[in-house]
Amino acid sequence: MVAMVLVGVYIGYISTFYYRNASLNIDIGMYSFHIHAYVEYANGTYQDLGYHAGSLTTVGKNFIEGILGNDAFANATHYIQYGSLSTSATAFDAGWVNIPSEITTGGLERAEMTYASTGDGVWTLTHQWTANATHTSVQRVGFNWDSVANDGSLAWADLFTAVTLNSGDKLTVTGTTTVA
Repeated sequence: MVAMVLVGVYIGYISTFYYRNASLNIDIGMYSFHIHAYVEYANGTYQDLGYHAGSLTTVGKNFIEGILGNDAFANATHYIQYGSLSTSATAFDAGWVNIPSEITTGGLERAEMTYASTGDGVWTLTHQWTANATHTSVQRVGFNWDSVANDGSLAWADLFTAVTLNSGDKLTVTGTTTVA
């Protein structure tokens, strides 16, 4: 009889403990990443490459956890502030830590982007690259927390309309993050 009472008290404790922890869950509702890209050609013409939805990588999720949860995740003191470009059209894989075939020469190297807050839980990262060589089929952007190419810091990536850039052509990419 005493054992049954103790088991009942223990189960009641577990239920209460679980309930209390469950009530502390926070639901951010939604997040989204998207980009807008366009080209200003050296001859003065302009091409809008459109708006496209981005995808969060697994390492990006862990990076965000490190920042928000004060986890011991490596590089949790950095910010997602660097843009990288690629010619790869490979289907997105959440396991990526770098965008495939990151461009590291010709004016399209990884670069620090300009941050701007555009409202509560909404911010943009923008950069304008100027090609100083010919690049064919530039079509992917990555958002990273480190300035070193191919370093494993890819938080999210996006594919946009493929474009050929010649010396003097400028590619501008704005990535928008929304947490609601």
